[in-house]
Amino acid sequence: MGSAALPSWASDSGSQPIRVVVPFAAGGSTDALARLFALHLGKHLKAVTLVENAPGASGTLGVQKVMRAPADGRTLLLGITGSQLIAPALLPTATYTSEKDFIPIGRIAQTGVLVLANGQFAGSTVADMVAESKKSKVPLAYGTWGSGSGGHLVMESVRQHTGMALDQVPYKGEAPVMQAMLGGELAWGTAAASMALLQHVQSGKIKGLGISGGKRWSRLPEVKTFEEQGIPQVPASWFGVFVTKGTAPSVVQRLRQAFDAVYVDPQVHQSLRSLGLDPDPISTAAFTEQIRREADIWRTLVVSSGAKAV
Repeated sequence: MGSAALPSWASDSGSQPIRVVVPFAAGGSTDALARLFALHLGKHLKAVTLVENAPGASGTLGVQKVMRAPADGRTLLLGITGSQLIAPALLPTATYTSEKDFIPIGRIAQTGVLVLANGQFAGSTVADMVAESKKSKVPLAYGTWGSGSGGHLVMESVRQHTGMALDQVPYKGEAPVMQAMLGGELAWGTAAASMALLQHVQSGKIKGLGISGGKRWSRLPEVKTFEEQGIPQVPASWFGVFVTKGTAPSVVQRLRQAFDAVYVDPQVHQSLRSLGLDPDPISTAAFTEQIRREADIWRTLVVSSGAKAV
């Protein structure tokens, strides 16, 4: 649906802009995605859109800020798996669940988490990593971007289904994990599929052994999903747009119309691919069901991993 089919948002909301709250700092992939969608949503709704960064506490501060805003459709949340599903299971201070407190407008994209090895490793699959762990007398130390992060929980799922002995080494972000692997400090690690990671894999310095989610990443099609390697599917991480519960159905419908109009724009698809993301449209009903289903998976992994908020 094109923008011409949508009435002006400003006609019934006065001069108040639409805020898109990003529960993370400016400059990251979530922030870039929010700015892309905010710009195009504003065009289709004929309204001013502003991106507001509200980082802290694994994204929960920004999420809770949106919860406190009026449920009028003028405050949107750019949420991710970490902020919507993992953080509420991990942090006692999180006062929400995505299923009970938010209405999904749409899923923008998904990104898998890769299990990585130093480029010198002779193997190319998770099975090869398992074989290496069986030869070792100590657990394999692998890097993540924090206890309870997607990388940690993905590896917990792999551990459960392979019996590997693993020792998580948490770093303060994915970039330090990459630096440790490139510098020889780590032989194993995890990272979300991204353009930053891609350059290291293509150079041969880092090797992808497997990726979470139901599809291979188009940028590294040779890396098989965990499910293809006999490991029950580990969900990918997603980015989505939400409003708080209590928002009028007519407003939700109008925002979804604008979301759909943005999503069919070839320029948006090109921008998503430039960020290393594959456009992957899904209905609101299907996204709602995905959230319900995956919330249980992530909660279970948080408990079994013994993850602690830091």
